[in-house]
Amino acid sequence: MKYSVIIPHFKDLAGLNRLLSSIPTVPDIECIVVDDHSCSRQELADIAQQHAALTLHIEQLPSNSGAGSARNMGLQIATGEWLIFADSDDQFLAGAFDTIRQKTARVGGSELLFFSPDSLNAETGRQGHRHRIYTNMVEQYLRHSNQRIRYCFHVPWSKVFRRTLIDRHSISFDETKVSNDVMFSLKTGYHAKQIAVFEDKIYSVTERTGSLTKTISPENARQRFKVTCDFNCFLSKIGKRSFQIPLTRALSLYGEPLGSEFKLEVIRCYLRNGWKLTRFPGFLSVIMKLKKIFSLK
Repeated sequence: MKYSVIIPHFKDLAGLNRLLSSIPTVPDIECIVVDDHSCSRQELADIAQQHAALTLHIEQLPSNSGAGSARNMGLQIATGEWLIFADSDDQFLAGAFDTIRQKTARVGGSELLFFSPDSLNAETGRQGHRHRIYTNMVEQYLRHSNQRIRYCFHVPWSKVFRRTLIDRHSISFDETKVSNDVMFSLKTGYHAKQIAVFEDKIYSVTERTGSLTKTISPENARQRFKVTCDFNCFLSKIGKRSFQIPLTRALSLYGEPLGSEFKLEVIRCYLRNGWKLTRFPGFLSVIMKLKKIFSLK
């Protein structure tokens, strides 16, 4: 098999139908759907019947465990030389797999291919905003060879991975409810011997109110901060501290749901580990005051 498309699914059969319909029915593409224990066997059988022309494998997790667990099961099943990840509420753009086929045939030793994504706001039907940060990384790499794309393209979609990259370094997804893809993306970006980056758009991510990326509950905030700690620790170890998530960003992301005590915990953690504090020079005076207030013994 040439290409394996791995799809975690949770309670969105209509979205899954739309996504599968955007994948061509050709013999060198297999689709692996792993349901996160969110629907009945009959519903999954109906999906399989509707898309019988695809090489389609549908599995179900024994309990609700999150997209990371679903993706890891997909990795175990996949047989493709190249791996592609998609979320069940997103879709591939017209001609995406023609583009993928052309690019993978010409990239030589590249192990990780990045593409410029698009996004759709589900409420308005108009172009969303979520793709912009990743489109900017693509542009900055192509114009200035900016290596930020290797370390900060936090999502697995709009990429194509050579299977040997993942196997060689035993890379898997974190089995957490949120941010399960951050360390996977960081490790694949770091370990790839060569990368290739293209402006071509192959994928559209759906933006919707109430999605996990928009939900900031206390539990989610703590999980996301744990992943941030893992992310920053890894970058410290490989000497790439400049790509760390800075303290100012962490406070804006995780501070509000958990209140002032958690904010103090975050600040102490950053100061203790010597992680990046800010991207903006104007904040340095504030940071110096924080260091004095929360001096560590």
